[in-house]
Amino acid sequence: MINVIVELSKYLILVLMILYTLQCFNMFRIKDAQDRRHLLAKQVMLMFFMDLTAFTVIYLNTLDFRVIQYYLAITVFFAVLQILYRLLYKKASLLLINNMCMLLSVGFIILCRLDMTKAVRQFVIVAAGSAIALIVPILIRKMRFLRKLTWVYAGIGIFLLGVVLVMGMTTYGAKLSIMGVQPSEIVKITFVFFLAALLQKDTSFKNVVIATVIAGAHVLILVLSRDLGSALVFFVGYLVMVYVATKNPGYLGLGSVAAVAAYYLFGHVRQRVVAWKDPMSVYDQEGYQIVQSLFAIGTGGWFGMGLCQGASKGVLPVVEEDFVFAAICEELGILFAICLI
Repeated sequence: MINVIVELSKYLILVLMILYTLQCFNMFRIKDAQDRRHLLAKQVMLMFFMDLTAFTVIYLNTLDFRVIQYYLAITVFFAVLQILYRLLYKKASLLLINNMCMLLSVGFIILCRLDMTKAVRQFVIVAAGSAIALIVPILIRKMRFLRKLTWVYAGIGIFLLGVVLVMGMTTYGAKLSIMGVQPSEIVKITFVFFLAALLQKDTSFKNVVIATVIAGAHVLILVLSRDLGSALVFFVGYLVMVYVATKNPGYLGLGSVAAVAAYYLFGHVRQRVVAWKDPMSVYDQEGYQIVQSLFAIGTGGWFGMGLCQGASKGVLPVVEEDFVFAAICEELGILFAICLI
């Protein structure tokens, strides 16, 4: 009986996700304010119904009462979040808020299925982060001195990344954390603050060069730490912010040149490119996770195997973090993943 429920549920979840995605596009077609509010409310209902279906299936497969507690906690969290944004920020994009909640829903569902302990930890982090995010716009308006701390942000970022380079724990060949904490996650914020503070008034070539040197220092330390994923995030963040500040597409071209230079300067960058171009050729080394994730995606097919029916938990290393998208594809299907994107 449970197998029948799982099989039917994956189609129901997919239909709900497709309907939600179509509503996102309809928002740009509908002009009437009341119709838009009605559509946004339907999106919230679709999300809650999807959560109910998914967590019911997970509970039936595990019979773990913590799943029910987790489902109730995230339901209350999403309801409170929707209400608070409507009360505090009346001009906020409710479509953006809905999409944020939907993406979080999918993350909570797949994490709960893969590892309940990590799912609970992630929920606590998200709840705390959301509470901070609610007051950040108010703080920015009130605390104008924050825009003057340009070099404080730069110093904090380079110092924290430097500490990881010297003292960090090595995980899968990369230095990522100190005592279980990844400073690069904090530095992502100080890095953006630095660029924003530096370029808010002066976008001259001199200032762009200064921004480039400091951004380059951040990226270089990450490359030396072999944390190439974070290095790419910082690099792209730098390019986007410089382009937004200057409106000069030439800087995007320079970014491409820097990427090519990194390929020739750093051997582990070349290894990553090889793993991307032909992962099967380095299956037993850098390409292992990529190939395994492709197998998982292929196994799931268009409609997925159903929640709790996939094998990625035992096959993909660090699936809950680095390759969670493969687990989503395997269990919920490629069509669901396309809607997610």
